[in-house]
Amino acid sequence: MSTPRINWLLLVLAVGFICMFVKYTFNSSQYYCLGHNEDTHQTDTLKLENVLGHLPRDLQVSVGSWLLSFQPNIQDEFDVLVANKVSADDPLMVAHTRKVIVPPSKHGQIKLNNKPYSQTPQSKEILSILQNQRNGFFIEAGAANGERSSNSLHLELHFGWKGLLVEMDPYWYLMTIAKNRRAHTLNACISTTTSPVRLLMQASAGGLGKVGGKKGTPVPCYPLYSMLLALNQTRVDFFSLDVEGNELPILKTIPFDKLDIRTFAIEDKGSSAELKAFMESKGYIAHKHIKTQDLKLAVYVDDTIFVKKS
Repeated sequence: MSTPRINWLLLVLAVGFICMFVKYTFNSSQYYCLGHNEDTHQTDTLKLENVLGHLPRDLQVSVGSWLLSFQPNIQDEFDVLVANKVSADDPLMVAHTRKVIVPPSKHGQIKLNNKPYSQTPQSKEILSILQNQRNGFFIEAGAANGERSSNSLHLELHFGWKGLLVEMDPYWYLMTIAKNRRAHTLNACISTTTSPVRLLMQASAGGLGKVGGKKGTPVPCYPLYSMLLALNQTRVDFFSLDVEGNELPILKTIPFDKLDIRTFAIEDKGSSAELKAFMESKGYIAHKHIKTQDLKLAVYVDDTIFVKKS
């Protein structure tokens, strides 16, 4: 049997199997396949990862993208907002964003694949800066599977933090919602403009995706400010930003005069002078650059920690 035919068969079987597993996970009705169900069934994250994990990388993205397709009316609504280039704080934009952000899981315990998990050096540094603050609010953009190299997981589990996990890759996002995290989640990218856009995501064999090319899977991109207004949240204690090269364009969309963001961990390969100059212009100091890796734990860090001047 030819490779394309095998891939197609794997795709069909995986879609049917995964759809049965994850249709009970969501408490919202924006997704076409997953639908709406208030039962307390839980997704078995290990089985879900085992099924998707055996697919080729392009099929992982295709399956996840299909499962997470918005209802037609939601897609049409987004397309109109994109066409009209509405601003991040437009009431229609905020209302739409509120519809697509998935609320925290209510389905039992957080389900991790690795116990104990590994706390990242970024979260250790943030806790030191904030003096082990409890009940804070985080944003993690580039959330991956909600566990591996997560800069917010320790804050959530041991310090009662809440927040927003943003992951554009549909495969990784499925893994995230299967973890039953106590955070809001959004399967999208953060817009590099102050309006919504739809960009193409390219997924590498290593699992990291980036947007902005001419080929790939279409993904919706929402302004960060729209997300926070949708959550009625203007104070952020920690913003983890790791989006494979679009960090500075995203930062330039943030209305710093309207938001109080206390600390950042920003992927900063090469310790960019431009990034530091921009953050300093917005009232932040470069507190520390962290560069380390642990192949066994799949931790690869090249971040700068920024702290808002008091």
